Amino acid sequence: MKLKLSYLILLILPILSIIVNAKIYWAFIILLLVFIIVEEKVLVLTKGYYLLLYLGIPLLWMSFFSFNDHLHFIIQSLFYLTTPLIFTFVGIQLSRIVSPILLLKYIIYSGTIGAVLYILISFFNLGFYVFLNPYEMREILSWGSITNVITLIIMFFSKKNGIFFFNNFYRNLIIIINIIGLYFTASRTYYLLFIIFILIFLYKNNKKIFLLFGSLIFVLISFVLTSNFDNKLVSKIKSVVTETSMGDYDTEEDINTKYRGFETFMALKTYASGTTMNLLLGHGFEQQVDLGVEVMLGGEMRSVIPVLHNGYAYLLLKEGFLGLIFFFIFFIKVFKLKPNDNILNFNRKIIFGSIISLIVSNFVIGTFFSVEMSILWILIGAFIGHVKKKPYLETHK
Repeated sequence: MKLKLSYLILLILPILSIIVNAKIYWAFIILLLVFIIVEEKVLVLTKGYYLLLYLGIPLLWMSFFSFNDHLHFIIQSLFYLTTPLIFTFVGIQLSRIVSPILLLKYIIYSGTIGAVLYILISFFNLGFYVFLNPYEMREILSWGSITNVITLIIMFFSKKNGIFFFNNFYRNLIIIINIIGLYFTASRTYYLLFIIFILIFLYKNNKKIFLLFGSLIFVLISFVLTSNFDNKLVSKIKSVVTETSMGDYDTEEDINTKYRGFETFMALKTYASGTTMNLLLGHGFEQQVDLGVEVMLGGEMRSVIPVLHNGYAYLLLKEGFLGLIFFFIFFIKVFKLKPNDNILNFNRKIIFGSIISLIVSNFVIGTFFSVEMSILWILIGAFIGHVKKKPYLETHK
């Protein structure tokens, strides 16, 4: 395998996820796409391309609503709304140069490198105290990567599926590094997604252990929610329902305590104020949400916001009910892809976990459109490429 710029970008992406902002990371993904196409001198054409229509058609009808919109708002919306389409397309192109097994190795590399860097940064800032209260590190530098979660899943279950990567020493070392890295993220979302992935793989492999693990998680969550621990992380876990729930917003305290719910409420109110056509096809690129009050967001006071934590409210507002339906049709179509290869069957479980992760986390952190979870769209695209066309070149093995 000769050194190429596309491989170099793949190698540095885990590092970039910690040290650069979302827009720069997004730009590097576009560079990756360009280098793959230029280096291979061809676009990967697969029967799976029709699936991209489900992600692309809503963008077309949005354009008809946005002829008179300001260019700034169009560009701002496109940055978010094109993420699923572009990153899935990148994944399909990536399937030309990366085999299914090499893709799994890359996930392990990405998750472990990211975890090592974050662990070192955490110790540098807080020392061993970070073990007692990882949320304090999150307030200094917020990091989390779904590859960190998927790496653990690969290490736990690949051997049971006849896929071998490392001897026991390196396997256990990678598990320890990624567990510590995951713990240090102090991210309720990533903890939840880890549990979801575990449950999916246990259900497929051993239903008795699935029931036992599910019961254990239920008891553990119940204990945390009813405990009186004076710990920021525990407090944040307890507050998740309050933050996202909708209710009365009579006072400033109500709004601050239930901000994500308030944000969603105002977005749905804006969505419902449109015509029947708006309800079906959305309000277009320029539409923003008027909160009616000023709140502190991103270090400044705002009363109008362009993006939302709740990705479903954002999707309804921009692309309408049909846009939401198109996304779920896409997910169903992808899950119905049935490979006849052992490695791809293992990857299919990861893709199912990825789809469920996107669906769940989109409710609280808008992951359909955020760069944070963009690797999942790339994995989905690579899976489509491997299954539908198997375009990976033998010369790259």
